[in-house]
Amino acid sequence: MLNRQAGSAVLVRNIPQSHQQRGPFYFINDNLWCGNSDFVSCLWLAGANFSMTNSTLIFKWEPQEPVYNVSDVSTVSFTGVTASDYSWQGLVGGQSTVAITGGSWVSNKDLP
Repeated sequence: MLNRQAGSAVLVRNIPQSHQQRGPFYFINDNLWCGNSDFVSCLWLAGANFSMTNSTLIFKWEPQEPVYNVSDVSTVSFTGVTASDYSWQGLVGGQSTVAITGGSWVSNKDLP
């Protein structure tokens, strides 16, 4: 995404009848501009197999929603990902897992 926009940078939503995850989805060496939204996360992953490696999540406004919202038996991994100036990290539910290895995650609440 070359320019910032509103809403989710990545939205993956599986159909309710499916018993398998959608994907896998790989983001490697990418820059994602995350929009300012009061309603949706930058990464909204429901029933997804999602991996982000050596990438950057860029926030230019103060988002009200978390960086990610993961649900419906999703498997998500962040390796070497940089994210800063966001409100809060994320929500995980519905038998989903999120693994974060390396990188840098700094909330705007952590900044001076």
